[in-house]
Amino acid sequence: MKFFIKVFMLVVLSLGFIFSSVSAEEKTLVVYYSTTGNTKAVCELISKELGADLIEIKDLKNDPGPIKRAFSGGMMEMKKDKSPAGMKGNMASMPKIVMDTDISPSNIDFSSYSRILIGSPIWMGKLTPAVNKFLDTNKLDNKKVVLLTTSNAAESRQRQEAYQAVIEKSGADVAACYQIQVKNEQKANRSMEELLYEAKGLVPAIKEVFSSEVSSEKTLIIYYSRTGNTKAVCEALGQELSADIVEVKDLNNRMSTPGIIGGMLKTFLGMRTKIFPEKIDMTDYSNVILSAPIWAAKVPPAMRTAIYMNGFMDKKVVMLVTCDSFYAEKYQKKTSKLVKESGGKVSAFYQIHALEEKGKEKIERGKEKMIEDVIKLAPEITSVFAAKQQN
Repeated sequence: MKFFIKVFMLVVLSLGFIFSSVSAEEKTLVVYYSTTGNTKAVCELISKELGADLIEIKDLKNDPGPIKRAFSGGMMEMKKDKSPAGMKGNMASMPKIVMDTDISPSNIDFSSYSRILIGSPIWMGKLTPAVNKFLDTNKLDNKKVVLLTTSNAAESRQRQEAYQAVIEKSGADVAACYQIQVKNEQKANRSMEELLYEAKGLVPAIKEVFSSEVSSEKTLIIYYSRTGNTKAVCEALGQELSADIVEVKDLNNRMSTPGIIGGMLKTFLGMRTKIFPEKIDMTDYSNVILSAPIWAAKVPPAMRTAIYMNGFMDKKVVMLVTCDSFYAEKYQKKTSKLVKESGGKVSAFYQIHALEEKGKEKIERGKEKMIEDVIKLAPEITSVFAAKQQN
């Protein structure tokens, strides 16, 4: 009898060890530093949504009070007095920042975690001294890391790559970088409700990144552009996704008045046109983004022809259109049907608007705002491509 009791206890202990090991491998930790409270709020929300543990980093040398007062209105924004004396006074009023700071906690036990989200504000185009100190004093070998930054303006791909390089020095595998802008297009502070809404919108993409293996699948962007808006959007998205790009050219002149009229007529009638290149080699790509402006509620003849001339079997396809106003779902379905007829399936459909309402008029938003929109879409597109193909 004693023998069976010992065997039973050994089995229970073994199972407990196995289950605790599995649990440890799947645990997530959110580590953040916050000055104004924005990063704190979004990290607390994301931690709750992920079921993750949460640790706040404290800066022991940089007093958050003066920094908050100086930066909450806009990082390094100067007063209206632009004279040399005024500029000198503004600079003198800025708080002194200790770059080589001390933090608490200084050393964190990561043995129970395989996934870490790091939250940091951006100060003058860099991660904060507290987060840099955290990375210097902690080894994140073989940890899958997601970086989430809060900043006044959109961070370029080059800056995100610089942040990534800093984190990778600690031995981590940086799987994704996300950003939340704390100011709107008018440079005014966004409400906390807006920030939290955007943070919650990032959660599915973060979950997908943490749950998926690092993908080696390549992405190809195929686009047609007449005015340059779609071209600018696709080039920015290509940088964000490290994707290759192919521009489809309409061999008819669509810039002249007769060319525009002819293009609109062909679009309305669902006709094709002569393009270059006709055939696009997609053998090395699993993910394809098709992008074009919208003419008369349809894709223009050049994109229609490119879809017709090329097969999309076994490809994950995302449609990205630029349009003057909302592109209704019934038209999205018609455009997606073109891809289906070429053997593909559209996994997601996105639109970037070229116009915005100002009073009773509609005015051009400009390429910069359209680029900001597509950069915000990049994490979601990444998540779509990372998801398993649904038949």
